[in-house]
Amino acid sequence: MLGGFSKADNANDAQVEAAKDVAVAKLGVPANTVSVVGVEKQVVAGTNYKLKLKVDGGSGAKFYEAKVWAKLPAHGGAMELTSLDEISAAQAGVSGGAADECPGAPEVDDAAAYAVQQISSQSNSLFPYTLKKVLSAKVQKCGEGGVTHQLKLQLSHGSMPDSIYEVEVANPGGSFQLKSSQQAKAE
Repeated sequence: MLGGFSKADNANDAQVEAAKDVAVAKLGVPANTVSVVGVEKQVVAGTNYKLKLKVDGGSGAKFYEAKVWAKLPAHGGAMELTSLDEISAAQAGVSGGAADECPGAPEVDDAAAYAVQQISSQSNSLFPYTLKKVLSAKVQKCGEGGVTHQLKLQLSHGSMPDSIYEVEVANPGGSFQLKSSQQAKAE
C-alpha cells in the first residue's frame, strides 16, 4: 500500500531485532521471552516498524503491537518507540485453537459490553444486567479477519445474587453478533 504499512518478509533481520529490543526494554521482560510473530514496515523519514510480539510468561502468553521509528542515518539512525499496546492473539495473527485473551483488553471489554446489552434486551426484567467482571476470555480466529470471543462473565441483576454467564460473541469484521449465551450452573 502506497504510504502505508506493508508486510515485511525478513522478520529476523538486524533492524527488526533492534526494533524488538527497543520494545522489550519498555516492556521490562527478559528478551528471551519475546518473539516476533509479525512485522510490517512503512518508509517515512526513516522506517516505521509495526511489530506483533508474543511475550511468554508464567500466566500464559500476552501479545503486543509495538511501533518503532528508525530515524534516517543522517539524523543519527536511532530507534524510538512511538506506541506499545496490548492486543489479542487474533489481532497478532495467531490462529489455531482458542487462545487466552487479556480480560482488560479493549476488544474483550467491547465484546463483553455487547453481550451484556444483548442478554439484558432478551430478558423480560425491568432491571438490566450489569457487568461486574470478565472472569475469563478466549479468542479464536475465524474466516478472513474475523474472531470469536468465548467469555465467562460475572453479572449483577438488580437485587438478585450475581450470576455467571458463558457467552460466545463473534466479530466477523467490525460488528458483534451474540452466538450463544447461557447461565452457568452453580459450582
